[in-house]
Amino acid sequence: MEGRKVDAEMRKIIFMTGKYINEVKIKICVYVLICLIISPVSLIIPYFTGEFIDDIYNSTSYNVLYQYSFAILGVISIKLLLKYIRNMLYTDLQMKMAYRFNSDVIRHIQDIDLLISSKMEPSYLSQQVNIDTNEIIIFVLTFLQNSIGSCLDLVIPTIILIDLDRRLSIVMGIVIIIYIFYYLIFKEKIYAYNQKFKKSQSAFFTKIYEQFNSIKFIKIHSVEDFFKARLSDEFDKLYKTTIKRQNFIQVFELGNEAIYFAMKIILLFICGREIINKTLTVGQFTIFSTYFSVILSSVKYFMNFGKIMQESRVSMDRIQKLLDYPTIKNGNYKLNKIQKIQINNLFFSYGEKGVFNGQSFLFEKGKIYLIMGENGCGKTTLLNIITGLYNGKFTSNILFDGKKMDELDIKHYRKNVLGVSEQTPYLISDTILTNITLEHQEECYKKRAIFLMEYFGLNKRFENLEADKFLVEDVGNNLSGGERQKIAIIRALIKDASILILDEPSSALDVESTITLCKILNSIKKDKIIIIVTHDKNFSCISDEIISLSWENNESI
Repeated sequence: MEGRKVDAEMRKIIFMTGKYINEVKIKICVYVLICLIISPVSLIIPYFTGEFIDDIYNSTSYNVLYQYSFAILGVISIKLLLKYIRNMLYTDLQMKMAYRFNSDVIRHIQDIDLLISSKMEPSYLSQQVNIDTNEIIIFVLTFLQNSIGSCLDLVIPTIILIDLDRRLSIVMGIVIIIYIFYYLIFKEKIYAYNQKFKKSQSAFFTKIYEQFNSIKFIKIHSVEDFFKARLSDEFDKLYKTTIKRQNFIQVFELGNEAIYFAMKIILLFICGREIINKTLTVGQFTIFSTYFSVILSSVKYFMNFGKIMQESRVSMDRIQKLLDYPTIKNGNYKLNKIQKIQINNLFFSYGEKGVFNGQSFLFEKGKIYLIMGENGCGKTTLLNIITGLYNGKFTSNILFDGKKMDELDIKHYRKNVLGVSEQTPYLISDTILTNITLEHQEECYKKRAIFLMEYFGLNKRFENLEADKFLVEDVGNNLSGGERQKIAIIRALIKDASILILDEPSSALDVESTITLCKILNSIKKDKIIIIVTHDKNFSCISDEIISLSWENNESI
């Protein structure tokens, strides 16, 4: 039963990582081949040593000394060279496979429902995904290495030792039975302790991230002690979990060591009697002792394999839980231009909290629409629905030039048809120009970006610093709120998309910049559907239609 469980769990891990193994299958084959060669080469050395002791004891010539020395030197040189190649291959495979695995999990999380992914703690998630994907790949590679070596270390010495003394087979059988029963007693507790430890470790790293992410808030409100206490509380939990886990593991390991040394004492007793009785030479005893230790280590590895599997199973289960989240379905129809958006009888809620209860909206090319209303009445939610972020989470017949949203290739739609300026501009740690153009590095994009930067007066801020050299610090801390907002607006404008969505675009702009934005929007509206969420009445002068949302129209569902 236990064997079937381990086998099933092993199949799950191989299935999870099979794609990455296949991508580097040639290197994997070379890696396995080297592992197959190293173990027999290593086993030659103890045999040479035992033979050397007996021959040198009975010889009067130095030739034996020279022959064995050179033979052992040659074997060791081959072993060291092979180990170097194996270890370099291991590093190469581990890094590339773990990165591809990590990248795929990240991509999957990016493609799941935003309402689910937005509830995940980014710092906890990033630490968890990175550690777990690396642990799974390391497990697979070390399994290939250790299982091959341990099989050979078990089979070859066993054949030799049984030939020397058949009674040893009985002792080895007893050792294997003891190890099996010993592990079965500890197995489930090992898994439970490792699961608690990893959860506590991730929670602690989240609190560390909170300390750095909240520096400004901590300074303004002078709440250093409060935040220190939060970190300290999480550390206390991690400390207690770690101590309990380590105590349990130490007990488990000490039991392993006790069994190992008990078997060594039995070996010494059996071999000692045979040496006294002149039925075993000193050299044979050396071979016997060394190979017996190799066999015990191999048995110990296979019995501990379940323990190692349980540790990896925690990582596998956590990654599998993320991969089990379904991704948003993506249609096949690609729209490059959109004339009209129809939303009929929209129903949407956050749990029991109703946001839309049957409203309909129409957006047409050549018009500017203002969406206004009190906080929380659904303005940003409506934008998220139009951008496809809540696709499948609402009830409505949404048509883009007659095509249902479910039929659209949403990624193509967002990339080519949609230009969005977020309410809270998101910036990456790179140059101003890269933050605006992102993946579009064509010269026409850069020229347009620089033109709009000058138009909005951003060039005054940087003086002699060029946009492609000025580096934005983490989340834009070296820029003002207005500068960040201008970058987000320019980023949306340079796409020249059919649909332009601006969420509170003037919240951090000065009056002059707001007027500039109004002029630009009015000049380009004939080819676009422009939707603006705002409290700023300055946009009323360019609007063609004002959509007022309020809680009076959104009853609880």
